[in-house]
Amino acid sequence: MKEFTYRYYEYKNNSILAVYSFINGRFVFIDGDSAKALYLYFEKKHDKLNCFLSEINVSSEDFLELLPQFDYQIKEKSDVSLSIGTEQMMNESINDEILSYGYLYAFHIDITSKCNLRCKHCYHPFDEYKDHSQISLDDIKALLHNLYELRVFRLTISGGEPFLRTDLEEILKECDKYGFVVELYTNGTLLTEEKVKMLKNHNVALLSFSCYGKEKASFDISGYQNFYNSLLDSTNLCKKSGLLVEWKYIIMKSNMNDISDTISLCERLNVPIKFEMSLIPKLNKSKENLSLSMSMNDYILLIEKYKDIFLYNNLSGGHTACNAGKYSLYCNFEGNIYPCVSYKKCLGRFTNIREIWNNVKSEQIVPNTNQYKSFGKYSYCKYCYQICPALSELENTDNNVLDCYNSSCFIAQAIEKINMH
Repeated sequence: MKEFTYRYYEYKNNSILAVYSFINGRFVFIDGDSAKALYLYFEKKHDKLNCFLSEINVSSEDFLELLPQFDYQIKEKSDVSLSIGTEQMMNESINDEILSYGYLYAFHIDITSKCNLRCKHCYHPFDEYKDHSQISLDDIKALLHNLYELRVFRLTISGGEPFLRTDLEEILKECDKYGFVVELYTNGTLLTEEKVKMLKNHNVALLSFSCYGKEKASFDISGYQNFYNSLLDSTNLCKKSGLLVEWKYIIMKSNMNDISDTISLCERLNVPIKFEMSLIPKLNKSKENLSLSMSMNDYILLIEKYKDIFLYNNLSGGHTACNAGKYSLYCNFEGNIYPCVSYKKCLGRFTNIREIWNNVKSEQIVPNTNQYKSFGKYSYCKYCYQICPALSELENTDNNVLDCYNSSCFIAQAIEKINMH
């Protein structure tokens, strides 16, 4: 396994070198002349490197002094973190700069509609996927080639359960060929020592495991008696091999009381954990899984107790606009492209990904915050946790994309009530 992989972005006289370290799980972003020089060095284009250094009046000796600094950045150990929601890969300015160059940075693909579990909260209506179709290996290879041409760097692979694909290693080999940083979303129940060894041979940056609390809650939610022990076993297998892992904890009524013990366990295991306080309705627009959500009082108790994790000790508010389709796109198991996994505005087929991306760059595919009818009408709006057109469409009775959705409002109201105390 390589120490790092990279992607170079260039536009006119500007450049960015994005580097991912498989040692510490960090993304490093270098811009300007240093980015171009390091890129030429990594590509072993020594004649071009010497010419470029001469153009910018930098000696070979001065350039070589950069290398130990870079080496330190990719090898320095990272601290384990506790966080809420989806981690930003980069800061907003670098995201916007890569976008301004015309490049697509990230992509998410579901490689199968099959899953060995039926977790109660899951947004996939698996039982309706009668033929359990999945995008073919040849189609995935064609898509990955086009994604490389669009300069995608970060690639999320999920399902269904990706380990149900017998050709997963072939997919990962293709990802290696293009230098993608691969994150695998999995329930972890099918992982074995042999599969971990296989993953170690490829550009797998992270295994993101679902986590539902302790034994009872894990069984109640997943329906799998051995879910909790499988999580521990899979985590230990990965850590022993040096693969980076994280736990994703979806908070529900049935597991909210396990949070403290799970945090303590993660600290002992040295495993980062992310929390999500909202459930996504099923993609067939059924809201049956929302009955698992916490009550208003639960939200208040939870946020007040863990505000350092969920709100970074900041109760002043500030909503998050939707970036779906801006820095990333999503392909479902049938090969259809969408802004994200839950916003079912079909943009076309994977075969037209280049044309789709060109259209996305020039069109507004996600509503602006000021287009939402109810946003700003209530006192708690200033504490808005998340604005998401997909969840608006799925949660609202009339499927209105431009109405704020209830679970986000619940959290905003909870934060407001805490502030009023």
